[in-house]
Amino acid sequence: MISTTSAFGSLPDRAGGSEVLYPPAVSTRPPLLLRAIGLLVLGVAILGGLVFAVGAQEVRTTLLAGDRRLLFAAFLCLTSQTLTMGLRWWAALRLLGFRVQFVDILRANCLSNLLNFAAPGHFGEPIVAAWLGRGGRAPPVEAFSVLIAVKAISTLLNGVILLLSLGFLLGGAPVGDLAALAAVVAVVLLAAVGLLFAVLHPSALRLGVRVGTALAGGVGRRLGRPEWETSAGPTLAGAAARVTATFALCRQRPVALVAATGLSLVKVASLLAMMALIFAAYGQPIGFVGAMFLETVDALANIVSIWIPGNLGVQEAILSGAASAGLATDGPTALSAAIASKALLTVHVAFGGLLFVGLAPLSSKPLAPSAATSGAASSAP
Repeated sequence: MISTTSAFGSLPDRAGGSEVLYPPAVSTRPPLLLRAIGLLVLGVAILGGLVFAVGAQEVRTTLLAGDRRLLFAAFLCLTSQTLTMGLRWWAALRLLGFRVQFVDILRANCLSNLLNFAAPGHFGEPIVAAWLGRGGRAPPVEAFSVLIAVKAISTLLNGVILLLSLGFLLGGAPVGDLAALAAVVAVVLLAAVGLLFAVLHPSALRLGVRVGTALAGGVGRRLGRPEWETSAGPTLAGAAARVTATFALCRQRPVALVAATGLSLVKVASLLAMMALIFAAYGQPIGFVGAMFLETVDALANIVSIWIPGNLGVQEAILSGAASAGLATDGPTALSAAIASKALLTVHVAFGGLLFVGLAPLSSKPLAPSAATSGAASSAP
């Protein structure tokens, strides 16, 4: 066969045995950075429109009048999430038998939060799992699988707490709005549970392997990397087998999920305290039930606006709207509290980024390749 090469790459012609040249892929989509900037501008526009609709002067006056001591206390509650979330992931991995260092998992969690906050979409989890694997500090597929499992538990807990809070609030708020919201949340929660079981089912993983293989082949052909078409299938199948094995290990050692659930409840409790303190800083005591309602609405609202960096605009609209409709909070106070919550979250995420860098000297040395890709390294507790 005559070899023909070019800067564009080549691919064997299956019919005639000759090589055909593929031109470079020309994408009409804007670069990722430009898309991120465009989405950020959209978020700023949404927030600006919301402030204008409520009253810019009223919002500014209310925002500056907040009690700084209570806001600082709220920030301390929020910052505790750095420790709680890292501990939850690390404890689940250790109880499943994986030998991982807490500092490594804590740094990975900080980096994941930063990426999820700053970039469109929630892609922080697979990126930090790959970072752990590349550094030989944890098996990447297993670390990712456990992280998804504990985050799914936290999301379901938020849904249950929201339903409970709505039940309490129905007695003292307009029944029409809250009853409709309760019905929507119930449907979404049931759908989420069903989707969770469907996604984790082996047949769903097999379907994901087929779809991923087809996508990898198409992308490879466009980029002049035809080998992706043949290598993607075995790679994805191997990853799916490891994900299945990890979830099976979770079922065999339920103590890991029990510990993750307990730490998730601690995480939720500190966030409830944060939400109550923020509204108290603006002279609006919301009580325990009100904090349950707003915090879980705020947590679940992240799913709606994941493609906008920082969930800017959409999250403030949902949180302030929930406070106004569900707790009869006036517009300027509700929006000021939502903006303050976002400001504290921004500082918290930036602090996590600094912690990721600052803890680097304490991070464990890379393990040998065999140790980095091994499964459970010890027996169940």
